[in-house]
Amino acid sequence: MAGQERKLTSQHRGVTWHRRTRRWQVQFKHTKKSTFLGSFVDEEEAARAYDRMVVWFELHGVVRNKPGGGVYDSSSVKDCLNFAWEEYEAEFDEL
Repeated sequence: MAGQERKLTSQHRGVTWHRRTRRWQVQFKHTKKSTFLGSFVDEEEAARAYDRMVVWFELHGVVRNKPGGGVYDSSSVKDCLNFAWEEYEAEFDEL
């Protein structure tokens, strides 16, 4: 991006900018393990990849631990998303 300084932080959960590859990377943490979900040119698409993993965990009944202790329930899972839960309902069968 000539003439522009690219922001190095993301406003989205699970998304970080990687200087070397010059792409947005997505990591998902579960049971203290981090899983790399991919790298993306578009920041929003990276955030949606993170959200789809959160939705997948919820649809399959996988319990996720909160970073400070405890577990996420169905209502708090929706708070973990970058975008509204309803935006993913059309994808439930695929997920």
